[in-house]
Amino acid sequence: MSGFDRDQSEWNMGASYLNLINSLYWSCCESAMAMDMQGWFYSLQAIYRRLTPTLKPEEREKMEHKMNTIIPILNKHMRITEKSGMKYINNDLYYLLHSFEIDLMDYTDKAGLLIKKANDPRFALG
Repeated sequence: MSGFDRDQSEWNMGASYLNLINSLYWSCCESAMAMDMQGWFYSLQAIYRRLTPTLKPEEREKMEHKMNTIIPILNKHMRITEKSGMKYINNDLYYLLHSFEIDLMDYTDKAGLLIKKANDPRFALG
C-alpha cells in the first residue's frame, strides 16, 4: 500500500503522458515554422504545466519569469498584427520563445522524458 487508503493500480499513464508531451512539442514546432507566436507560446505553456511536477522551485521561478517577460511582448505583437491585418515578425519575441522552448527541452531531458536514461529497455516506459 502507498500513502493512500486504497490499492494503487499496477498501470500508470507514462506512455500517455509522453505522447501528450510529444504532441505538444509537435505543436510548438508547427507553430514556430508558421510564425504563429501565440500558438507557439500557448503550446510552450502547456508543456510547462506538464513538467511542473518534475521542476525544482528555482526552475519553476525561472520559467515563470520567462513567461512573464514574454506575455506583454506577445500581447503587443498580437495588437500590431490585428491592427495591420498582416503577419508581423518580432525577432525579439521569436528568440524569447525559442529560448523558452530550449529551456523546456533541457528540463524535459533532465526529467528523463526526452530520452529515457534506463539501462534496461524493459523499464523505459515506467
